[in-house]
Amino acid sequence: MFQIEGKIINAGYYTDCLPVAVITIDKKFSEAIKAENDKRVSALLKVGEDIYNAGIRTTEKMKYVKICPDLLTINGSPARLVDALNKIGLKVKDSIKISIINNTIEISEA
Repeated sequence: MFQIEGKIINAGYYTDCLPVAVITIDKKFSEAIKAENDKRVSALLKVGEDIYNAGIRTTEKMKYVKICPDLLTINGSPARLVDALNKIGLKVKDSIKISIINNTIEISEA
């Protein structure tokens, strides 16, 4: 298990007025979460007890790696990161602990 810190930031608003939540992680941990410059890399993301397919992005100029706001459930249905985070009591501006276990990025309650 590898543990790192992340931050939930606001990247805009959806039409229902909820924030477009993005998780940022210091770029020095990009190798641990298998991020690649200029590519959206697919990753398993566990938020609470739910598992999603998420996108991980970074570029050479970015100072962080981000977990994208759009997710897919294991069944392939669209989902939003903000809803997954709200379900376990997390919101924009929260600092979070992220564990990487068996190639899965895990976020648990604050």
